[in-house]
Amino acid sequence: MLKNNERITLTSFFDSNYLDRAIALIQSVEFHTESNIIWKLLALDEITHSFLIENKKFNWEIIRLEDLNDPEVMQLMLVRPYREFCWSLSAILLDHVLGISQNEDLVAYVDSDCYFFSNINVLFGSLNEEKDFFIHEHNFPKNKEYLISRSGRFNVGVIGGKVSKQFKECVRKWRSQVIEKCVLDPANGFCGDQTYLDSWPREYERLRILKSDGIGAGPWNVNNKEIASKGKDILVNKEILVFYHFHAFKYNSSFGKIFVFQPALNYKIQRKPMKYIYRPYIQHLIKNSKRNPFLSKEISFNKKIFSLVRNVPRLFWSNLK
Repeated sequence: MLKNNERITLTSFFDSNYLDRAIALIQSVEFHTESNIIWKLLALDEITHSFLIENKKFNWEIIRLEDLNDPEVMQLMLVRPYREFCWSLSAILLDHVLGISQNEDLVAYVDSDCYFFSNINVLFGSLNEEKDFFIHEHNFPKNKEYLISRSGRFNVGVIGGKVSKQFKECVRKWRSQVIEKCVLDPANGFCGDQTYLDSWPREYERLRILKSDGIGAGPWNVNNKEIASKGKDILVNKEILVFYHFHAFKYNSSFGKIFVFQPALNYKIQRKPMKYIYRPYIQHLIKNSKRNPFLSKEISFNKKIFSLVRNVPRLFWSNLK
């Protein structure tokens, strides 16, 4: 475990569709650590940029794409579909932050739909004189291991470490790869920016692979595990839940006093993960929405009866009162 006063630079990007989740992410990290957290936040649209500027905290640095001073990225934005462009940004943004940081600084990229349930220092505390940077596995259950060939062994949720020569070389190569190609083509081994990570263990001896059911938990691996609470901690198979990746979480807060959400589109989430993991997250989003009403309309209702009925089993309702 690191010292509480250790400085950590975290970076993420998001547009207005993920703004509420990014704010919850920031708050969750800072709630669980006394470390000196610095945020480098890339705003992808004007709504997001304006909100961040108006609500700026002392430890936020807010940037636009043009602030990266990277003509290659600006050209990419013009020719690449938006979804694929966003997939490319994890490597691009982390490379940028590594390039402006000093050796031995602690930095990490964090997806905006991740959320911390305990101290982020646990991740950096796994490093030592032999290991400089870390990634985490999808940790698919046995019956879903076939997904490794489609989505990759590793998940781009949180990637971080100490700034070092090898960490910088690794991310610079990753950046070049996603700029060349960043598509969803599982038949040919491509899943956005993610499948490129599969080769890292073979290429970089200073890489730490984080192995814990509580690190990088997500809808693809949380079911059929023992989920419980112990004091202030949530346990997954008796290991402390550090962070959860709320992948495919969809909701609509534009119905007045009703907050409608799907916990994970195309995944069926069981009762205990819903109780111990999703409920606190939803409550946090609802609490924030009362102060800053981000109007998400990710769930829409088709007027056709069949479409509505088909979606009912996946919908959960929570009164905002």
